Amino acid sequence: MLDSLSRKITALGLITATALSGLAALLLYSSWKMESGYRRTQHTERVLELAQRPVDIIRRSESDLRASIIERKRSPEASSLARLEEALADLRRLVRSTADNPEQNARARALLNAAEKRIELLRSGIALQTSGAYPALPFGQVLARSRASEALMADLDAKRDDFLVAERLLLQERTARAERLFRTNRLIVLVAVPVIVLIILAMKAVTIRSIRRHVRSMIVSIEAFAAGDGSARIDLKGVRWREFASIAAGYNTMADTLSTTMKQQVLDQSALEIANKELRRQSVELEKRGAAMDTLNAMSLRMTSANSDPEFAEVIRRFVPKLLPGTGGAVYAHSNSRNQLVKVGSWGNAESLPEWFEPEKCWGLRLVKPHVFDPSDPDLACEHARAAADYCCEPLMAGGDVVGLVHVIGSIPAAEQYRLAALSREVGSGLMNHVLRRDLREQSIRDPLTNLFNRRYLEESLQVELARAERSEVPLSVIMCDVDHFKRFNDTHGHDAGDAVLRAVAEEMQKHFRDGDIVCRYGGEEFTVIAAGATTETAARRVERLRLALGELVVRSGNTVLPPISASFGIAGFVRSEGSGTQRMLEAADEAVYRAKRQGRNRAVIAELRAA
Repeated sequence: MLDSLSRKITALGLITATALSGLAALLLYSSWKMESGYRRTQHTERVLELAQRPVDIIRRSESDLRASIIERKRSPEASSLARLEEALADLRRLVRSTADNPEQNARARALLNAAEKRIELLRSGIALQTSGAYPALPFGQVLARSRASEALMADLDAKRDDFLVAERLLLQERTARAERLFRTNRLIVLVAVPVIVLIILAMKAVTIRSIRRHVRSMIVSIEAFAAGDGSARIDLKGVRWREFASIAAGYNTMADTLSTTMKQQVLDQSALEIANKELRRQSVELEKRGAAMDTLNAMSLRMTSANSDPEFAEVIRRFVPKLLPGTGGAVYAHSNSRNQLVKVGSWGNAESLPEWFEPEKCWGLRLVKPHVFDPSDPDLACEHARAAADYCCEPLMAGGDVVGLVHVIGSIPAAEQYRLAALSREVGSGLMNHVLRRDLREQSIRDPLTNLFNRRYLEESLQVELARAERSEVPLSVIMCDVDHFKRFNDTHGHDAGDAVLRAVAEEMQKHFRDGDIVCRYGGEEFTVIAAGATTETAARRVERLRLALGELVVRSGNTVLPPISASFGIAGFVRSEGSGTQRMLEAADEAVYRAKRQGRNRAVIAELRAA
C-alpha cells in the first residue's frame, strides 16, 4: 500500500498516465466506429442503387417491346436483351451484398425471383415479336399475356418498394448512429479531459491536505504535552506514511510513563459500558413483557368475543405462538361430565396430542400444579403425552376450580416462565366464560326433551338457507313430520310414554338425515327438517326410508311395550320464481301433512306450490 510519501507521488503519476491512455483508447475506438458506420452508409447507398436500377431497366424493356408491337416492327431494339441480363446481374449482386442481413437478404431474393419471372415473360414476348408470331396470336392469349405482364410488374414494384423502405430505414438508423458517435466523441473530449484534470488536481489537493493533517496532529500533541496534558499521544494507526510514523513513535515512547493512569481510565469506561449494557437489557426485557401483555390482552378480548368452538380454537392457534414462540401444544377443557378432557384448540406441531383423555392420566391435574417433563432429568411422564420430548402440563384455574389444561410441547426458559403463567390465567378465565356462553346458547336453541333444535332456531336457519338457495340457485326442501295418533300414547300410557315416543322419533330422524340437514322439534308431536341442496324427490326418498324405519321401532315405557309408531309427512320445495318465503314454505309443508292425514296417515305428500 501507499505507506510513504514517495510512493503516493509515484501512484499519482501512474493514475494520470492511465487516465490519459484510457481517454486515447476511447477516442480511437469511437473513431473506428465512425469509420465503420461511414462504410456501412456507403454500402447502403450502393444497395439502394442495385435495387432501383434493375426495375427501371425491366420497365424500359417492357416499353420497348410494346412500342415494337404497336409499330409492327419485326423485333425490338437489340440492346433490350443485354439490358435484361444486366438487370439480373445487378439483382444477384444485390443478393450477395445483403448476405449479412437475413431479413434484407430474403427481400432481395424475393425481388430477384419476381424479376426473373418478369424477364422470362419479356424474353418470350421478344422471341414471339422477333419471329413475327406475335400478331398472329389470338386476342385472348394476347390479353392474358398483357394481364400477366401487369401482375408480374406490380408484384416486382411491390417487392422493390418493400426492399427500398427497409433499406432506407437501415440507412436512417446508420446515419443516426454515426451522428450519435460524433456527439459521443465530442462529449468525451468536452467532459473526460476536464474530469481527468479535476481528478489530478483533487489527488494533489488530498496529498497536500494529508501532509498538513499529519503535521498539524503532531504539533497539537506535542504542544498539549508541553502544556501539561500527560495523555497527549499521536495515534500511530492514523499515520499512513513511514516518515511521519518515525516521528510519532518517538513521541509515544516518551508518553508511555502515563500508561497506568490511562489504563485506569479504560477500566472505568468498561465498567460504565457494562452498566449501560445491563440497563439496555432490562429495558429490552421490559419491552418484551409489555408486548407479551398486549398480545395477551388482545387474545383475552377475542376469546371473550368468540361465538363458537371453532372461533375459540382459531384464537388459540393464532395468538399462543406469539406468546410461546417455538412451541406447540393444545388447550383442553373438562367435558360436561368432567370425566374427560377434550381438546378445544391447538397450535404449532400438535398432531401427536390426543383429542381427549381422562383427568387421572395427567400428573399436572392430579397435583394441581405445573408438571414439567425433561428427558435429561426425567420426572414421571403423563400417560396422555405420547412424545418423549420436553413438555409442560399447566392446569387452568378459574373461580378456584380446575377448568382445563394447557399442554406445551418444548422447553420454556426460566426467564420466559411468566408468559406461561399469564397465559394460563387468561385462558382459564376465557375458557370458563366461553363454555358458559356456549351452554347458554345451546339451551336457547335446543329442545330439552329431544335435544333437537327448537322452533326459534328453525325459523332463523330457514331464512338463511332460503337466501342461499335464492343466491346460488340450489334446491331446498322443508319436511314436516307429525306423529300419528300421538294423543293416544299420552291418554293411554301416560306422558312419560309420549316423551319416550318423541325421543325415539327424534333419534331416528337424526339417523336418516345428513349432518348438514337441520332437524328441529317444531312443537308438540311435530318435527321439521331443512334439507339444503335436496330436491323434493330426493327428500321424499329419505322420508320413505324414515317412515319404514319408524314402523319397525320398538319403544318401551317402563316395562310396557308401546304400540307401533307411524307418522305423516309433508314436503315443500323451494321454487325461485314463486318467491317462496319462510312462512310460505312452512305453511305449504304443513298443508301437505294435513293432506297426508286425510288420505289415511302413515304416508308422505309433496306440496304443490303456486305463485303468490
